[in-house]
Amino acid sequence: MDDKLSKRSFLFLFGLFTFVPLLHFPHPGGSFSLMMPFNIFTWEIAASAIFFSAVFLYQNRSITYPRHVVYLLAVPLVLICSGIIAGITWFNDWFFRSSAIFLGVAFFMALFQFKANRHTIEQACYVILAGMLLQAAIAALQMLPVQLLAGLIAYPPLPSAQGIFMQPNLLASYMATGSLLS
Repeated sequence: MDDKLSKRSFLFLFGLFTFVPLLHFPHPGGSFSLMMPFNIFTWEIAASAIFFSAVFLYQNRSITYPRHVVYLLAVPLVLICSGIIAGITWFNDWFFRSSAIFLGVAFFMALFQFKANRHTIEQACYVILAGMLLQAAIAALQMLPVQLLAGLIAYPPLPSAQGIFMQPNLLASYMATGSLLS
């Protein structure tokens, strides 16, 4: 596959992965996490990246591994073994969380198949930084006592920084991951 197309598709998917969670739809209720619209959109982009990397694998007939792939693959296996040993109380929750971990590893491995050069990776880091700054701006607006952009962003019942996902723990992990990557 053309390297230019590979790099453009990498940046396009990375941009979507960073900015699609900004689309806010109210939670329809229930405990199934894929019913949350930002989750399903984000997983659709990750699935697209995995699909495109499989196409690149098929066309190039070669696979690119990260340096410590054995350790990377050991993490989900150890988590699954520990879950089985400790006992599984809620099988559906355990299954979907384990699947999410495996799909996260598959997504990470898929990113290596795009064979992005240093410049493209730096551009992707700038995209992450822009998404992180937008997330921080939304969290700052949520802390104000006045809802300046009501209807455009979600506001918690009491002024507090909860971010796009309306969950402080996701805001913290998003900001920490974005800070480390960029």
